[in-house]
Amino acid sequence: MRDKFSTGPMAQLPLPLVIDGQRFCRFCGAMLVRRQEEGPARFQRRQFCTPDHYRAYQRHDRTKICQTCGRAFQADAGHVRYRFYCSMECSQPPRVDRICDQCGIRYQRPARYQKRDQAHHYCSHACSDAAQRGGRSDDPRRTRVSRACEQCGNPFDAVPSSIRQGKGRFCSQPCSRAWHRGKPNGRKQPRVTHVCQQCGRTFEDLPSVRRVYCSNSCHGIAKIQRRGPTSIEVELYETLAAMGIPHEAQRRIGRWIVDAFLPETGTIIEAQGDFYHCNPTVYPDGPYCATQVRNAARDERRFRDFAAAGYRVVLLWERDIRVVGVRHLIEEAGLVEFCRDSLQGHGGGGDIPNRGK
Repeated sequence: MRDKFSTGPMAQLPLPLVIDGQRFCRFCGAMLVRRQEEGPARFQRRQFCTPDHYRAYQRHDRTKICQTCGRAFQADAGHVRYRFYCSMECSQPPRVDRICDQCGIRYQRPARYQKRDQAHHYCSHACSDAAQRGGRSDDPRRTRVSRACEQCGNPFDAVPSSIRQGKGRFCSQPCSRAWHRGKPNGRKQPRVTHVCQQCGRTFEDLPSVRRVYCSNSCHGIAKIQRRGPTSIEVELYETLAAMGIPHEAQRRIGRWIVDAFLPETGTIIEAQGDFYHCNPTVYPDGPYCATQVRNAARDERRFRDFAAAGYRVVLLWERDIRVVGVRHLIEEAGLVEFCRDSLQGHGGGGDIPNRGK
């Protein structure tokens, strides 16, 4: 019967003695006797007479043969399955000598790589890079060819393999982009003229790009207009129409969108939500969340641009609209008389009032 040590790396160890059908202990050589409670199959698998001999056998050093030099050496029980060499020198594969084509230094490579080393000419990556940059006299693949840039005319060096692939025509990427941008038959498509759906201005872009707005500002304005007015903005528009005040809803001024614009007087009316724009009456301690901080800073930039352009800004807060109504706030701000005087030929203007009531 073959035991678990009869094949593989353990085959070099002595097997249990079996003479005329009798089995002997692998540690002390005593004959194994079948116990009364032991079955035939279990007795055939047993290799030691006692558990103490089994543990002693596991701790005992074993002799193995080095696969490189053929010398015998002792291997511990825990390493016997994996020790095939007597030393680190024997475990290293045989190496052959090579000479670097760049620096001339002799170096070694594993012998098992000999078939793959037909194109191995350098001792290090530094020598390989230096040879590729400077070119090798005995290797035409590494010899660089001087060419003239098709865009600017400056000379530059290119590798022959890149020239065969249709590359090596330009000295830099800016020259390549400039050449293809000006050539209708180049690899890149010519630019065509588009019309912005928001402001009506024309801009150029590739025909494959489905752009309908000229800038991110126009895109953001279109999103605001598609969202629709809020409830306080609807109440503002209805009140202005009922009072007969000419106005433009969601008018673009510069890069901003205003709620209502009175073109006759150059007045901007903003219906501000208490939370979104941080009403100072409702929040006397100032913004308390990131949304209010962000929107308050943006409102300051908007009002500063409006003041620099000479517009008058009137703020209507959500709390005041819900309590007293838009008509009372418009009359209190003097917009009715202001609009009547402007219609009679008097201009007007003013500074931005303080935010809040």
